[in-house]
Amino acid sequence: MTDNKHDTPLTGNAVRDGVTIQPQSSKPAGRQNRLAQWGIPVLAGVAILTVMAAVSVVTVRMTMPEVVTFDMKGTMDAFLQQSAQLPLDEQQAKVRVTRFNDALTRSLSDWQTRHHAIILVAPAVVSQERDITLEIQNTVAGTMREGK
Repeated sequence: MTDNKHDTPLTGNAVRDGVTIQPQSSKPAGRQNRLAQWGIPVLAGVAILTVMAAVSVVTVRMTMPEVVTFDMKGTMDAFLQQSAQLPLDEQQAKVRVTRFNDALTRSLSDWQTRHHAIILVAPAVVSQERDITLEIQNTVAGTMREGK
């Protein structure tokens, strides 16, 4: 090859003049650019998903209702035994049963609403759950005494 300006052959030193050698990195330049370009958004996405999952878990645990048991049969049996000992005619017995049913239904509904709970009858539950039978029986007894 010849240099058109001087018509002299080019030597190795002439070719190297003005050329600088940069140190090579272990990673290709394209890979570093992709990591810089996508790394932060990917990390931000993972962080957002983690926060959303944590909020979901907390929300589910806070809104999950408590499961409690109530001995409906025992409560009804106790009421019927008490009623059998009273000298009541048929009409009075019907009024008393209606008042008891209303008081029991209202007590269970109110308790369930106040405590955000699911009330199951005791025989339907295999595991050990909180029993609210005495609390409901006391509420119903108070309602019956007040004549509401």
